[in-house]
Amino acid sequence: MDKIKNLLQQVSIIQKKYDEVAKITGENFNIFSILSMERREVKTHSAFLGELLNPKGSHGMKDSFLQLFIKEVFKETLIEFETASSNTITEEYIAQINEDKTNGGRVDIVIKDAKGRVILIENKIDAYEQKNQLIRYRNAYPKAEILFLTLPGYASNTSNDVITGQKDYLPISYEIHIVNWLEICLKEAVNYPMLREAIKQYIYLIKKITNQTSNNKMSGEIKKLILNDVDSINCSKEIYKTINELNKELERKLDELIKLSNEPNFIDDINSKIELINRVEKFETSKKYDANGYMFNYTISRTNLPEIILEVCITDSFTIETSTYTNDLVLNDKLKNEEKLNGKEYDNSMKTDEITIDLKNRLLAVLETMEKQQL
Repeated sequence: MDKIKNLLQQVSIIQKKYDEVAKITGENFNIFSILSMERREVKTHSAFLGELLNPKGSHGMKDSFLQLFIKEVFKETLIEFETASSNTITEEYIAQINEDKTNGGRVDIVIKDAKGRVILIENKIDAYEQKNQLIRYRNAYPKAEILFLTLPGYASNTSNDVITGQKDYLPISYEIHIVNWLEICLKEAVNYPMLREAIKQYIYLIKKITNQTSNNKMSGEIKKLILNDVDSINCSKEIYKTINELNKELERKLDELIKLSNEPNFIDDINSKIELINRVEKFETSKKYDANGYMFNYTISRTNLPEIILEVCITDSFTIETSTYTNDLVLNDKLKNEEKLNGKEYDNSMKTDEITIDLKNRLLAVLETMEKQQL
């Protein structure tokens, strides 16, 4: 036990050192974080990227950023595109989504040149893909270059390649492609202080949400400390084992929450409210594992409109938290304005039935907002 305590103390010293470095460098000050805009897919990321990619954008750099983007993303198969004559649109409305969800919707970023060539960017931070999403975009723009942008560079599961076996889009990542491109843009903007600092702030935001900040250097130093002697390795194994046990305990709690969520007294209350709202197709509960760990979602599906998802997950501090989001911009703004619908972290002392009641109330609050606003 003393050896474990000693290792934890040394790790704590390293952590404090890097915390101090962050204070001195101002690394912790990020305008996007302060304004709670870190993970806002449309209002933060699509808006910022779309502006930089627009030759007519307020940055005043004409098409230089777009040229650099094309070189970075399409370097293996460089495409022909007249950047100087191009125009960039964010949240382009194609049409209302049809019944089989093969046409319509909104594209996050659309770049068109004078010769009719098109680059589409489907941007994903936390939101899930809608049914046939990339197929709809391909049907709207048969010859477009489609980019599927996610934090780590995931492949899409809604494109034609699922059916044909041939990839008709390019998966790209914030972690590599966007960071690399922005680092080059930063050099281009070196003589424009306001623009330079805005890009720098955004680069740090991306590094933060893709785990590439100075925390990585700290992790390297901790790793070196652990590998320094056998005792530290054994201690770290015990710590790792304990952390795994904590995770499993919380996963069991999530499983219990899912079970309680499927019981009649939960489902009946939700369905009673859903019956009053014409556009809601169904309500379902699903669980999944991804890069962020184990989580489950309550999903409200709507006719020809984006889904609404209440996500329940395990945090880094070993607690359970929830957040509500949707790609429906109007509804999303309404939900965020109501404090009771914002993210909530549950204390570990709370019992699962207490958490379940709160989750049900949150879902009912979402449905009440939809009913009230006729959304």
